[in-house]
Amino acid sequence: MTLLPGDDETGARPDDAALRARAIVFLSIAAFASAATTRICDALLPMLAHDFRATVGEAAIVIAAYSATYGLLQPAFGFFGDRVGKYPMVLASCLLTLAATLGCALAGSLEGLTMARLAAGASAAGIVPLGLAWIGDVTPYADRQAAIARYMSGPVLGFIAGLALGGVIGEALGWRAAFHAIAMVYAVVIVGLWFQLRANPAAGHSVADAPAPRFLAALTSILSRAQARAVLIAVFLEGAFCFGALAYVTAMLHTRFGMGFGAAGLTLAAFGLGGLAYSLAARRIIDRLGERGVVLAGGGLFLIAFAILAATPVVALAPLACFLVGGGFYCMHNVLQVNATQLAPAARATGVGIFATCLFLGQSAGAALAAPVFDRHGATPVFATSALALPLIAAFIVYRVAGRSAQ
Repeated sequence: MTLLPGDDETGARPDDAALRARAIVFLSIAAFASAATTRICDALLPMLAHDFRATVGEAAIVIAAYSATYGLLQPAFGFFGDRVGKYPMVLASCLLTLAATLGCALAGSLEGLTMARLAAGASAAGIVPLGLAWIGDVTPYADRQAAIARYMSGPVLGFIAGLALGGVIGEALGWRAAFHAIAMVYAVVIVGLWFQLRANPAAGHSVADAPAPRFLAALTSILSRAQARAVLIAVFLEGAFCFGALAYVTAMLHTRFGMGFGAAGLTLAAFGLGGLAYSLAARRIIDRLGERGVVLAGGGLFLIAFAILAATPVVALAPLACFLVGGGFYCMHNVLQVNATQLAPAARATGVGIFATCLFLGQSAGAALAAPVFDRHGATPVFATSALALPLIAAFIVYRVAGRSAQ
């Protein structure tokens, strides 16, 4: 693509700012739906275990199954997004996820729900990473961290909504109603994305007319660089120790404190409030602390929060702990996301897809490995392990990733 006067290195022009902002709004709403789909089962685990006559650890297969396919298929969506367009692929992914979500609502057994969650994870894989890659295409690197933080307000709110739907609606109307509610969100966002593609030229933006490199070539290029490998290792470990443990917060609140499912889901939703607080203050925090300082702050928040969850006998501290986990995660993850947009600038969606694969494979591995520990020994060792591991991961990011561009 030939740059015009006033273009920046992304190929975008300043007078396109309003169109880009409008397109990002609908990508953020799509990411909201995706995040709600991702987190919906966290608050439902005790209900699913009861209805399907399984332990909480056994019911957690629906979380691990979703995370596995979500992670594994993100590079495939990235590959096609680099070729046919990132925005159209987000729309296609939403259409498929709507169908899979309805399948979850109709499941008659734990095995059937697991298969539907496998399908939902596979189809939702093309939403958030392609949105990030699209922002990377149209936003200069210097402004990208703040732009991504604003975009991430959508999935943060989706996280809150997913947990609230799972807890409150699930308790009031049954877990199937929670899936029906999310399906309605997808129906609305599909219409919005379709109109953007028809009416907004920014939605079809691409960086270059030249074809993106083949998947294996992009993967080889990424893995050949130590900096890129560090980003992928860090996000895998982050997913394992943060979300692998977070999946058991609702069950812990129910078993340790006798909290109802709705209240437990709302308590866990404080994670999203912590992330939202970070996204709203991201520009000021980044300017004051810099990338390394933001990551270290995240590691400190993780230590405090998971230590509280591991040991507190006071239920009133649980919302604060979940809030701090959310703040810690987004402090750390936002820095990793910015670096992820530079893993493969010529095939940005593929690079971000590989990054997301590592995050969700880590989440799947963490949830699966924690399941027998939770069933046999309770939540304390699960949360204590995360309290120790996540600050070490923060130190690794500071040493190997933060403050650099993964090029």
